[in-house]
Amino acid sequence: MFDEFYLDADETQLMNAIYKNYVEVNKGANTRKRGTQLDSIQLQKLVPNFSPSKIRRVCISLQDDGLIDLTFGSNQLSEIDLTGTTIRTFEN
Repeated sequence: MFDEFYLDADETQLMNAIYKNYVEVNKGANTRKRGTQLDSIQLQKLVPNFSPSKIRRVCISLQDDGLIDLTFGSNQLSEIDLTGTTIRTFEN
């Protein structure tokens, strides 16, 4: 799906978990009112086999590729957000 980015196995697993959560949370929601944000605790529950440091590392890599947006608070991940381009790519 994201072949042009050459995602490794960890990045692929994390992206799939984030998008699956997005779909479940937004079932039946109006397209304009869909929520895409997760916090680090929610993300940890989606990929329990990832350590917090691994989540941070993989998220930063995905942000560098423009697939997600990150917000930090007190030097910790506070919000993880899919980009519109990422959502459109998954939906097509």
